[in-house]
Amino acid sequence: MSNPFTMPPLAEHLPAGSFEVDSSTDGMPAITVPPEQLMEVCRVLRENPALRFAVLLDVTAADHYPREPRYDVVYHLVAPETRLRLRVRVHASGAAPAVPTVSGVWPSADWGEREVIDMFGILFVGHPNPA
Repeated sequence: MSNPFTMPPLAEHLPAGSFEVDSSTDGMPAITVPPEQLMEVCRVLRENPALRFAVLLDVTAADHYPREPRYDVVYHLVAPETRLRLRVRVHASGAAPAVPTVSGVWPSADWGEREVIDMFGILFVGHPNPA
């Protein structure tokens, strides 16, 4: 059984330069992904047999005003087979903050992304039902 707070071997499977490892005060492994690479990284996290982050537990956001980029959209993932957990963060900035939807990778993102739209005004490009 794996320690759920062990960093999975991401560098072996994700495209070079597609993420940065974040330090986390709670011990959960965390990465930051550029918005333009979010979909590719998420697909690999879910579909790669060595990773299999099949469960998206939560989508939320944090407002870091006055920092720019102002917002972080945060996804909490679980790989049931290995019992690993991962926090994925993507920055959103500007007057109309937006990031790609991951609802095509994890259908459970649909509702969480809609809540983030309502609470923070962050748009999810390609979301099937943002209203």
